Parts: sequence; structure tokens; C-alpha cells
Amino acid sequence: MIERDEVSVKRCIGLQKDEYFLNDKRSKKEEVMNLLESAGFSRSNPYYIVQQNRVNSLAMMKDSERLDLLREIAGTRVYDERREESFKMLKENRNKIEQIEEVMNYIKERLTELQEEQEELNRYEELDKKRRGIEYSITQTKIEEIEKELEANTKERREESHIMEEDKEEEIKEVKRRRRILKEEVNTLEQKRVIVSNQAQEAERLKVEGEIRQEGRQEIKEMKEEMEKAKNRSEEIKEEINKMNQEEKEINDKLLERRRQEAEAQASVDEFYNKIGRKAKYSSDEEYKEAIEEEIKEVEMFVEKKEKEKKELQKEVEEMKKINGSQINTQEIHEVFIGKIKMEELRKRKEEVGIKKRTNDTKMINFENTRQRLMKEVIKLYKRAEGTRIKKQLTIAEYLKRYVEEKGINRPKIKYYGTVVENIESEERLYTALEACSGNGLLYCIVEDDETATKLIEVLEEKKIGRMSFIPLNQIKGKEQEGEETEKVKSLIKNIKYKEEVRKAIEFVFGNTMICKKGEDAIEYQKEYQVKCVSFDGDVFNGKGIVTGGYRGEGIIEIIRSIEETKERIKEVEKDIARSEAEKKGIEEEQKEIMKEMEEISSKIAEEEVKYEKERMERMIKIKKSERIRESIKNKEKRIEENEKIIFRNTQKLLILQNEKDNKNIIDRSEIEKAKKKLEEIQNKVRELEKKRVEIENRRQVLRNEYQFGIISRINEIERKMREVESGGDESDIEKYKEVLSKSMEELQRINEEIEKKIQEERTLEEQQEGIEKEKEKKEKIQNEREKKMARLFEKMTVLESKRKELIKRREEIGKNYEEIKGNKGELEDMLEETMKEIKKYRHVNKKAKDQYKGFIEQQEGLIDRKKEILDTQETIYSLIESLDEKKEEAIERTFKGVSKGFTEIFNKLVPQGKGTLVMLKKPYEQNQLTQTPSTQTQSENKFPITSQPKKIRTETYSGISLRVIFPAFGGDAKTIQQLSGGQKTVVALSLIFAIQRCDPAPFYLFDEIDSNLDTVYREAVSSLIQEQSKEAQYIVTTFRPELILPANKWYEIKHQNKVSTILPITKDEALKVIKEEGENQVSNGYTPFQTPMQTPQRIDSSEQLTPNI
Repeated sequence: MIERDEVSVKRCIGLQKDEYFLNDKRSKKEEVMNLLESAGFSRSNPYYIVQQNRVNSLAMMKDSERLDLLREIAGTRVYDERREESFKMLKENRNKIEQIEEVMNYIKERLTELQEEQEELNRYEELDKKRRGIEYSITQTKIEEIEKELEANTKERREESHIMEEDKEEEIKEVKRRRRILKEEVNTLEQKRVIVSNQAQEAERLKVEGEIRQEGRQEIKEMKEEMEKAKNRSEEIKEEINKMNQEEKEINDKLLERRRQEAEAQASVDEFYNKIGRKAKYSSDEEYKEAIEEEIKEVEMFVEKKEKEKKELQKEVEEMKKINGSQINTQEIHEVFIGKIKMEELRKRKEEVGIKKRTNDTKMINFENTRQRLMKEVIKLYKRAEGTRIKKQLTIAEYLKRYVEEKGINRPKIKYYGTVVENIESEERLYTALEACSGNGLLYCIVEDDETATKLIEVLEEKKIGRMSFIPLNQIKGKEQEGEETEKVKSLIKNIKYKEEVRKAIEFVFGNTMICKKGEDAIEYQKEYQVKCVSFDGDVFNGKGIVTGGYRGEGIIEIIRSIEETKERIKEVEKDIARSEAEKKGIEEEQKEIMKEMEEISSKIAEEEVKYEKERMERMIKIKKSERIRESIKNKEKRIEENEKIIFRNTQKLLILQNEKDNKNIIDRSEIEKAKKKLEEIQNKVRELEKKRVEIENRRQVLRNEYQFGIISRINEIERKMREVESGGDESDIEKYKEVLSKSMEELQRINEEIEKKIQEERTLEEQQEGIEKEKEKKEKIQNEREKKMARLFEKMTVLESKRKELIKRREEIGKNYEEIKGNKGELEDMLEETMKEIKKYRHVNKKAKDQYKGFIEQQEGLIDRKKEILDTQETIYSLIESLDEKKEEAIERTFKGVSKGFTEIFNKLVPQGKGTLVMLKKPYEQNQLTQTPSTQTQSENKFPITSQPKKIRTETYSGISLRVIFPAFGGDAKTIQQLSGGQKTVVALSLIFAIQRCDPAPFYLFDEIDSNLDTVYREAVSSLIQEQSKEAQYIVTTFRPELILPANKWYEIKHQNKVSTILPITKDEALKVIKEEGENQVSNGYTPFQTPMQTPQRIDSSEQLTPNI
């Protein structure tokens, strides 16, 4: 309901669906219809809107059609629909009853068959009962035999358990350890032998050279001429090298700037990662800041040291420039003066350093060979790991370890502890037991919490490396020990060493597990405690009677331990290699210094030898000396530049550390990516300049090689030979080399004897180990046979005991149903065979006959109950139909009385001296008899006690409604509707319409030219009647006649121009004038109807709202 004086209803007609609006709001059609019905508009009575053709059709309506109209007005459609539904339900019930009767007939036939099958089943059950009795007796006999066998087996098992296996594991382990020590000692002696051998060879070479120097003293003149030619060629090479040096200087200037930029960019990138490392290294901010302050002090000291070194170098450069400019002659004379004294000492030092270098090179070769050998051992171990299916897990675990170390995930609260096997230590004899009871758990990774595990899993998924299981310590609980230790059974976890921080993980893998030496001990122990036990041989007893074990390949733990030990040895060898590399660099630096000094002294000696030559040669010598000084200055300047770069980088580092200390420097990943990109660009440019410089260096190196290895080497060789010829060999040096050679040969012989002794000892230990292993293998074989025999006995005992218990239980269950049959085993088996032959005759018997018979009986009873329920429902439906028929007839009679009374009254008002009545026509008597419904049961079926009788259904007694009217012109004779004129028919139809409206009133009525066939008298009568009834409802009338206009209180004119209709309000006089003009002119192109609302003053507003919409 809408509480408003005016309500707007709009319908928009569309191609697919119409839309409805109430007060300009979208609504459903059903809502609009309900609103109209609540306002008084009935769906069953359409006569509140009467068109002209509707009046004519009502006048010409048949008697039966008037009856249908009355039914519609009376609202009997609901009764008809419910009556039709009731008949459908009757039909469905009839079908269900037929189906039930079909099923019941089948059940009756099946029950007859099942009675016969039950007799066969009873015979079969008797024979089966006899069979089970015989089988029970036979089984009881077997149980007694088995119990005797069990007793004998138990006795044998006790005797076998007393035979103890002698443990050889510790003895083999000790032999392996001694062999490993001997091999390491042999390797050390081999290295020492190589060194001593090299020393002996070097001493022999020096002895021979000394002897040669004593013999050669010829051809000095030819050597001097050859030296002069070599010096001239050296000057030409120097000029070409100077040009290349100039070109190289330009490239070096550019390269210096690029390297400075590269150093800056690299310092930024390095400091970023250093900062990440420092943050991950310390657990608190205080430690972190203290470490930064300590590093700042170190950097400041380092910068101060470099500044001081820079100043010293600058001072040396200034002094060298002064010497090169003004005091070159004095310096040269001084150095030449002391050159001869130092030359021989430098030569001896050079030879000693050469011996050290060759010795060190030999050590490096030995270390490298050792490293390669160990690497091959690691590869072999990994190949062995492939057979145990752990290689993939080992690779993943090593990757995670490297990843954690590089990324710095190890923080005080988030830790990665490695695999389980890396966190435990135990005796070697427990390796097999640990592998058997833990399965793949040895390679589970232990982490602090599930967050760390999730992060590492994401890393593995991102890199697509593989899968790994993790044990987060915050999500697990350790397993408590349930069983108690005995003399033969011990707790496994108490024999394992581990750190307290991973205790929960170790308990998770190995907790609540006991270890014993033999399987019998585990079996005896599990009778009291239902806990998992494992033997030294790797047999696992899970506490529920299940034993797993058998052959096992190489031990996982042994392989992993071997890999770890080998890698540790590789690290130690790599440290030795690194130390040898550092020593080699030191030796090379020392050689360079000696060579440099020797070159300087040689030049001084050469200057002394040519000091009496011409002035040109002196200038050339001075220029050569000047160039060397400039080269030295250049080198020192390079060192100054390097120091400046170092000072700059450390100054930048100092600034970054200071900002980091003050929390000003925030790690920005985008900045470091930019720095890395810039570093890459600078490195590309540096490589281009390096390439150019290398090209120049290659060309210059060709000249230098010619100068150094050709000219200079030849000059040095000539000078050396000249000096040797002049000075000869030193007798004391030759004697010294002989003495060194003799000692080296003695030491070499001693080492060879010791190596042979160690090898012999190692062979003896190997033979001893093979003997122990063979003895152990033999005993293991014997013990395995015993174990297998005991396992078979135990298995047989378990099966027999289980079967015995099952048979005892079965005897208790069926002991009351049959008697035990006595006899020996053979007689019982013969009886069983005969019984089985009898049973085969009934093998086709239906073993479910009794259950099926009982089920069909229950189903039959259920169907009978169901049929009874359907028949009861049918009776209810008949009662409903009868009630609906009665209510429908009452509604028709009640509506007919109201319409008939209204028709008589209204006709008398429209025709004052006339009379009109409605007559209800009834069917003949034969058609009005009660009819019978089809029976729900055939007459031929009389097999069940419940039946249904046919019911009689009432039929409607009325056939139509007739009209009887009397007009004054007829002289009092009643006429039918067909005998009336057009105007009279309209009067009769209007009387019926007004009667219907009075019986079912509406809030307003719309009449469309209902007076078109009426004369003036009847129009005035109709106008008076509408005016009278407009007190209770609103009337809207369209007309061309003035009679209906006069009593109205509002008038509207409708014009049709240019295909557009327009409604205009007018006055009463204007309306009469229009009517008059229309009547006179008789416009040929159409007519203009008038709407004349007749209503009470209170309904003016609503009429104004409703009129435009209509």
C-alpha cells in the first residue's frame, strides 16, 4: 500500500520485455497488479472499463457465455484449478497402486522359490557344521604338534644366542688409522726427497759452472767489438721505445682517470656489501657501532700511514730530480766507485735466491699434485654417493651452506645449522644403525624457525635446484624416552654427541629409539616396551612385530665423513699453496731488487770502463743514467698516484663509516644497482684503453725482447765471460758446492731408505687388515646364517602362534554349535574328504536364501501398508472434490442473486415502466445425474484384502443464464434479447454492466461512447444513473451527446491535428458549443470525442491525475 493522494503508474513497452514504474521507480508487474487489486480493481471483473464494442458483445452474448461470465465474476476459477489438480492426484494414485500390485505378484512368486532354496540351505549348513567340527579337530591336533616344535625351537634359539660374535670393528679402525698416518708420512718424505734432489742438482750445476769459469780466458778483443755493435743497436731501439712511451703516456693518463672512477664505483659497491656483512655479523647495535668505531680508527691510521709514505716518496722524487739535474756526475762517480765491491756479493745472493725459488716451485708443484689427488678422491666419493641416492641432497645442502654464508642469513635469532649428519658425532660401529633408523632424516636441514625454512625453500624453487626437507626448531618437540635401558639394550641418542642448540632436532630424528647388538635382544625387549629398536647390523624392530633390514650398501655417514675430511685436507693444502705463492712473490721481489742493483752496479762499472773515451760517450752515458732516473721517478710517481687513490678510497670509506655510525647511510638497493651499472660502463672503457695499451706494449715488448734477450743478454754474457776470464773462479765456492752436493746425496739416500721402510710397514698393515677383514667376513657369514636361522624360527613361531590363537578364538565362538569329533589325524582327514564331496553337491545353493526370504516378507508388508496409505489419500481427495463443488455452486448462486437483483433494479430505473429479470437455466434431469469415476482396481484382481470402491462425482447443474425483459412498447409481453432493437439491446447490456459493477464495485469507471445507440430518453436515464452512482466512485465518459455532459463537473476536449492528439480542459458551455457545431457540420475527416469526468468534488484532484494517463 502507498500512502499518497496521487499515484503514477507507467508501462514502457519493449521488444523483449515490458517495464513498469510506480511513482517513477522501477517495479515488477506483480507489484503493480497487487497495488491495483488492493485499490479495488478486480482481475475477474473487467467491466470497470467499458468500450463501445464491449456493450454490443455483451448484448449479443449466449446464455452459456453469460454463465461463464458469472463464474468469472464469482471467482470460481480457483475452485476449478484445485479440482483439476485433485483429479491429477487421483490418476497418479491409480498408477502407483497398479505398480504396487505388480511388485507384490513378483514377490509372491519369489517367496515360493525361496522356500525351496531354504531347504537346500539347511542341508548345506548341517554338512558345513560337520566339516568345521572335523577341521577343528584336525587343527587342534596340529596345534599340539606345533607347540612341541615351538618348545624345541625356543630351546635351540637360547643356545644360539649364547654364541657371541667377536667384534673386529675397532681393530680394523685402528689399522686404517695407522695406514693413513703412514701414507701421509710417505707423501711428506716424497716431497722432501724432491726438494733435496733439486738442491743436489743445483749444487752440481754451480760446481760445474765454477770449474768452467776457471778454464775460459780467451778472445776478449772480439767480445769488445761485438759489444760495440750491440750498444749501437740498443740506441736505435731506445728511440723507437721513447716514441711508444709518449703514445703510452697519453693512454695511461686517460686510463688513470678511468681507473680512478672505477675505484670510486668499486669502493661504493664493496662498501655496500661490507655494510651488509657488518650488519649480519653483530647481534646488537652497540656491538655494531663499536665495531664501526674500531674500523674508523684503523682506516684513519691507514690513511695517515699512506699520507706519510706519499710525502716520503714525493721527497725522494724531488731529491732524484735535483740529482738528475745538477749532481749527476758526482753521483755516478760515487756509485761506480763502490760498484766493483758489491758486484760479486750480489752475484752470490742471486744464486742463493735462485736455489730458494726452485725449491719453492718444487713445493708448489707437490702441493698442487696433492690437491689434484684429493679433488679426484672427492669426485670418487660423490660417485659412490650416487649409489646411495644422496648425491642430490648433498649438492643441495652444500648450495644452501654457500648461500647462507654469502647472503649473511645467520643472525642471532635466525640460524641455519646445516644437515643432521653435520651436527652429530658417534662411533663408527653405530653408523649402520643410525642410517637404518633415520632413513633420509640424516640429510634434513636444521633451521631456527619456519620463516627461515620458507625463505630457503623459495630460494630452491627460484633456482630450480631441487627439494629439501627442513626441521624448524620452533615447530617441533623432542621425543621423550619411553623404555628403560638394560644391560643389552641402550638408548641410541645417549651414544650420540651433539650441540645443545640442536637437541630438539636430534631427538626428533633419533629420540625414543633403543640400540642393541642383536635382533634377539630387541625382540625380548619389545615384549615389555613397545618402542623402536635397531641393531648394530641395521635391522629395525618397530615395536609392532614388523622387522626391516637385510643387505645394505656403502654407509651414507661414512661417505659424508670422508667427503668432509677430504675437503678439509684440500683446504689445508690450498693454504700451503697460498703460503708458497706468497713466498714466491717475496723471492721474485728479492730477485728483482738484486737484478736492479746488479744492473746499477754494472752500469757504474761500464761507466768506469769508458770514462777515458770521448765526450760523446760520456753524454750518452749521462743521458742513459738520466733516463733510468726518470723511469725511477715515473715509478715513484705511479706509486704516489696509487697512494692517492688508496687515500681517496679510504677517505670515502671513512666518510661512509661515519655516516653509518650516525645512522645516516641507509642501504638503497636501487643506488647500488646504479653504481654497479656505472662500474660496468667504466670497466668497458678501461678494457678498451687496456686493449690499446696492450697493442703498444706488444710492439714495445718485441723491441724490449730484442734489447733485453738479444742485445742486453749478449752484452751481459760478454761482460760475464770477460769478468770470469779476468777474475776466474773462486776455489772456495767450488769446494762449498761440493760439500753441499755431498750432504744432499747423503740426505737423499737416508730419505729413500726411510720411504722404503714406511712403504714396507704400510704393506704389512694392509696384509694385517685383509686378514682381519677376511676373519670378520667369515664370522659375519656364520653369524648371518645363525641370524637367518633364528629369524626363520622366530617367524615360524610367530605364524604358528597367530594361527593357534585364531583357532582357539574360533573354537570359543562356534564351540556350542557342534561337538568335537574324536579320532586320529588320518581318520579325521578321511571323514573330511567324504564330507567335502557331499558339500560339493550343494555348491550351487543360495546362501542368502533366508535373508532374502525375510527381506521379501518385509517388503511385501511395506507395500501393503503403502497401498493402504494411497487408498486413504484417495478418499481424502474425493472429499476435497466434493467440498470444492459445493463451494463453487454456492459462489455461483450467491453472485447470481446479487447480479439478478441489481439488474432488475437498474433496468427499472432506465426503463421506468419496464421489467427485467435474469433466469438461471438448469440441465435436463438425465444429464444432472451423478457420474462414477474409474475404479482404481480391476475386477479380475482379488488377491489382496484391501480394495477400493468407485466414487461418484457431482457435475454442475447449470447450463446458462437467460434474460427476460418487458418494455412498455411490447404491451407487457416478455421478450428475449434477440427480439429487441439496437437501442433496447444497449439498455439491457448497460443494465447488466451496472448490475455487475454494483455486485463487484471499483474505485472508478471508464465508459467509451456507451450512448451511441441510445435515444435521448435513455441517454438522460443513463446520465441520471451515472450521476447517482458517482457519489461512491469516479466516472469518466466519452460522448458526442449533450445529455451526458450536463451533469459532469469537469470537461476536456481532445483535438487531433498533424497526427498529434492534444487534451485541453474547457468549460461546460464550450463543451456544449463544440457538440452543437459538430452535429451541424458533420466533419468528414473524423470526430472529436469529449471526456466528461463525473465525480464528487472530493475526487477532482485524482481525476486530474488520472485523465492525462488515460
